[in-house]
Amino acid sequence: MPLLTNNGMETAVTIDADVLDKAMQTAIGQTQREIVEDALRLFAMRSSYDLAKQYRGKLRWEGDLDEMRTSKWSL
Repeated sequence: MPLLTNNGMETAVTIDADVLDKAMQTAIGQTQREIVEDALRLFAMRSSYDLAKQYRGKLRWEGDLDEMRTSKWSL
């Protein structure tokens, strides 16, 4: 059974060694834990992208792009 900690859930998983090695070579300086957490974040974000794709071409935008580019709120 996973243990609950202050920062989240602690669990043990078995990860394909070849996949983890390739990730470690790509993400130089990151720990195994950081790589796994990054992968989980990316996986979770993907569902948000899929939701946003539903609206592609369906939303109408009104405004003056030139005004927005020169407004006082521009960076």
